[in-house]
Amino acid sequence: MEVSGTIGERFACAVAARDAPALLEVLASDVNFQGMTPSRIWETDSAETLLHDVLLAHWFTPGDPRWSRPRSGVRSLHRETTS
Repeated sequence: MEVSGTIGERFACAVAARDAPALLEVLASDVNFQGMTPSRIWETDSAETLLHDVLLAHWFTPGDPRWSRPRSGVRSLHRETTS
């Protein structure tokens, strides 16, 4: 999948598509990842482990009904600050 844009946009598109090669392109190989969910604390220092043992295996699984809806892409959101 060829996606241009910010690293965040590329990451979001790769997650939405569950595109492992694209995710590995945006993650540093020696990523220092720490995450907390209600049932577990997740830690790794490897992009491969983060991708295969956390993101695609538990957090963004194909069988999850939240991912069964068609996706048309990722939109950019801009915030305006007023005083």
